[in-house]
Amino acid sequence: ITRKTLTMSDGSTCLYQPFTRISNGGYDIEAEDLTPGQNVVVTTLLSSAPWDPVVAEVEAKPLDQTGEPRLRISARTLNGVLIVQGLTDADRVYLYRQDGSRERILITAGRFSAAFKSLANEKKLQAVALQTASGRLKGIELDIGAYAGQAAPESFSDISGHWAQSYIVDLTSRGILHGYGDGTFRPDQILNRTEMVAIFARWQNLSALAEPDTDIFQDYWQIPWWGRSAVSSAWEAGLITGSPDRYFWPSRPVTRAELEIIMARVRNVDSIDLFPGESKQPNLPVNRAQLASILAKQQ
Repeated sequence: ITRKTLTMSDGSTCLYQPFTRISNGGYDIEAEDLTPGQNVVVTTLLSSAPWDPVVAEVEAKPLDQTGEPRLRISARTLNGVLIVQGLTDADRVYLYRQDGSRERILITAGRFSAAFKSLANEKKLQAVALQTASGRLKGIELDIGAYAGQAAPESFSDISGHWAQSYIVDLTSRGILHGYGDGTFRPDQILNRTEMVAIFARWQNLSALAEPDTDIFQDYWQIPWWGRSAVSSAWEAGLITGSPDRYFWPSRPVTRAELEIIMARVRNVDSIDLFPGESKQPNLPVNRAQLASILAKQQ
């Protein structure tokens, strides 16, 4: 078993192991979250020779008791994904889940937004903001809410009389297409690569991965939080590969050629013509209405 060392202010050392609990204010943290000069209480289990004493717990005490870090946080679910967003002046935020797991959330300029797989019957979370410079922390227990449902497909304010209206209504009623929070569908808006993959993931009923591989693309963290699970699942299923240098380009418009490639992979054929009767224009971008029409006509 690998042991690691904590060095005390008097020069003595404390060997801890992977199972050693390191905590601050009752919350589990990492050894790297400890602050130089911070007081700790070390609990050691003694045993008879030839066995060495075992460090069971290292409990840290905050250096500065003048106040707590600022933390505003919300947690909501959408389509099997837990979305956590908020603000803080701390430099680390941890999330403690119903199954006993702990997630560390990346903070950028005081803001954070992260997505995780929802757990069955998970109703509450604990979140902890930690300022490593002072050892101060703030813990919050929060309820998990749900995103408000989108408008009914028939009520989208911008599809009445549109040539793709029936396709949009059909696919939206089946949960394959989504509208926007302002009640619009925006049928003539050009699709980007993240939107296309998310739609295909719902169309193919791809399951969210319990532990998605965040190293599949060099720009994985540039993918919007709502699309990361779909992109990981589509990559795992072989529907997407990205560029040779491992970039996904999440905001790039989808071309006809790219749409035909992913559809060919779904149908397990070498090639497919999704625009019959038209001249080949592989680099022409695809809009939301066109994709609705194509998917609705697939058997």
